[in-house]
Amino acid sequence: MSEQGKVLNPFSGEVSDITQELSAKLGADDTEGLRYVAPPLVDLVAYPQEPGNEHRETLEELARAAQIGGVGLVGLMPDVTPVADHDGVVRTLRDGAATAETGVEFIPHGALSVGLGHEDIAPMGELKAAGVRMVTDGGQPIKNTGFMRRVLEYARNFDLPVLMRPMDPYLSAGGLAPEGPIATRFGLPPVPDASERLGVLRAGEMALLTGAEVVLFPVVTEQGLDALQAVRSRGARVRAGTALPYLLWNVNHLQSYDGLYRVDPPLSRISDVEALAEAVRNGTIDFVASGHRAVNASEKETELPIAEPGMASMAHIWTLLHQISVEQNIPVMDLVKCMTVGPAKILGLDSWGAQLGVVDSVSPQSAGELKGMARNMPDFGVDNERLRVLWDTTTSRAGIIGATV
Repeated sequence: MSEQGKVLNPFSGEVSDITQELSAKLGADDTEGLRYVAPPLVDLVAYPQEPGNEHRETLEELARAAQIGGVGLVGLMPDVTPVADHDGVVRTLRDGAATAETGVEFIPHGALSVGLGHEDIAPMGELKAAGVRMVTDGGQPIKNTGFMRRVLEYARNFDLPVLMRPMDPYLSAGGLAPEGPIATRFGLPPVPDASERLGVLRAGEMALLTGAEVVLFPVVTEQGLDALQAVRSRGARVRAGTALPYLLWNVNHLQSYDGLYRVDPPLSRISDVEALAEAVRNGTIDFVASGHRAVNASEKETELPIAEPGMASMAHIWTLLHQISVEQNIPVMDLVKCMTVGPAKILGLDSWGAQLGVVDSVSPQSAGELKGMARNMPDFGVDNERLRVLWDTTTSRAGIIGATV
């Protein structure tokens, strides 16, 4: 059954028709143009630039981008300046969406170590009291396995999941492309698949040893997925996610030498993209996140090796989901589950929809109407089509969104 023109309920799995009444609530003239109706998305991993790099993107701009992208809840990584390793910065991040009046909620993830230096454990009790529901290495992998063990044991005492980057920091250092012909041909420092495999296996072993809940992000290779299945088969409490770019682009795009395609970790092989798509379909991947990271145009309009990594994908999430569904043959419902049910469970927010509150003062906008916001994204969209998000402002529960041309 086609999912287009349907209401998708990822919590019940129900697919139903869009009614005229719902269409009216969404501000649509009729149901014909509505592609999908679904709950607001949960984006578990985004990299804020404020405080510290407001010239790239402010928290208010991030909240507006989330609103336009159909995201109701955004998990913020802690590697800002200063690092979110104490309650003051956590509260600054948490309250950063308020001035935008979008109805979007921020949930900051706490740094697992002071200054993300991975030497001293951050005060997790203080962080949890400030609203943190997960701690993380901030995408900077822990080199010392003994320290990793202590962090996991400490986090377990506070019932906090630990989000970690699955990689061997030495094998991946400076890598710009998967090890293989393209890395060799263009002189790009290579990243062997063994790096992610070792990262997953090490994290899994530590999860087994400590009993802690580990969340791995982003998993981007087939070998990483195989290692994930192996540690889970032994009983490790390990969840895993990937980011939108790794379901859409691949290493072949690096041949353009365009800085827009530089992400960290680098884009994977086509076979890896296919394996990730299957992992979304069969439930091996628990969540999909944007991995949104805004950078200035001057930091991207340069050659790949010296470009700043990252893509500003937040405002375009529904267009990207639609394109991924078409190109990778993934049901939209599976993708929506990975951006609602999966991340909500990790955060312990099974009833998150009721907690988002009234979505008010929201006007339909297209991504093209974003003024002054980060645009560090390659070309995307099916036949250059963009989807637009409308919000239901009549309910005290989570706003309903509809994506339309």
